Amino acid sequence: MMEYSNLIQNMRDVDTKKGIVSFYFANFETPDSNGRLVTNTSMSRTINAGGNRLKHYKNHDNGIVLGKIIELGKDEKGAYAVSQLSKSDEGRNILIQYDEGLINEHSFGWQMLKSHKEGEIEVAEEVRIWEVSSMTGWGAHSETPMINLNSHQSELVKEFQAMSVVNKELLELLQNQDKKEIITILNDISARLPMTDKEYQASQQSEINEVISLINTKY
Repeated sequence: MMEYSNLIQNMRDVDTKKGIVSFYFANFETPDSNGRLVTNTSMSRTINAGGNRLKHYKNHDNGIVLGKIIELGKDEKGAYAVSQLSKSDEGRNILIQYDEGLINEHSFGWQMLKSHKEGEIEVAEEVRIWEVSSMTGWGAHSETPMINLNSHQSELVKEFQAMSVVNKELLELLQNQDKKEIITILNDISARLPMTDKEYQASQQSEINEVISLINTKY
C-alpha cells in the first residue's frame, strides 16, 4: 500500500536560470506527524538505484509531471532530490512559484516494506520510494529545508498522511458507484507496476485483482 509523507520546507535556493530545484523529501532525525520515522538505511535500495524511475509530480498527481530527477542522495539529515524542471507550462509555472516562495512543502509517495516498533514510533527498515512531489498544501514536518544548490554542489556530486490524491479520487468514485472507471484506474496501476521486481509485481497484482473482484461482487 502506498503511503504519503508531507514535509514542510524552508526554501533556501532555486537555480532559476537552469530551472533546477533541490530539496529534502525525507527526514531521518524526527518522525512525521503519523508517528513514522524513515532511516538512513531504509532508503538505500532506491537511492543506490539512482532514482531513474522516480517521478517528480505536483501534489502526487501523475498527470502533472514537473521535472526529471537528475540527482538523488542522502546525508545525515535526510534524503534529497535534485530535479530539472520541465519547459512545459507546468514546469515554468512551478519555477515561478518556487522563486516567489509559494512552494514551501514537498512530499513523497512510498511503501513500507519492513519496520519495527520503538514505543509509539514505527521505524522503517526498508521502504520503496515511488515519487516525490511539490505540494501546494500544508505539510506535517518542519525539519527539511531546501538545499542550497551552490553551497551543497560538492556533496551533490559525491552523493546524491493525509489521504492520498488517488485514494480521495477512488473514494469519490466509490460514492458515485462508478465501477467501470475504478476498474480502469486499477488496470492502469497494474500496467505501470515495475517489471524488474517479479515477486513484488506478483504480490501487487494479486491485491489489485482482489479489489477488482470485490468491486464486481459488491457493486
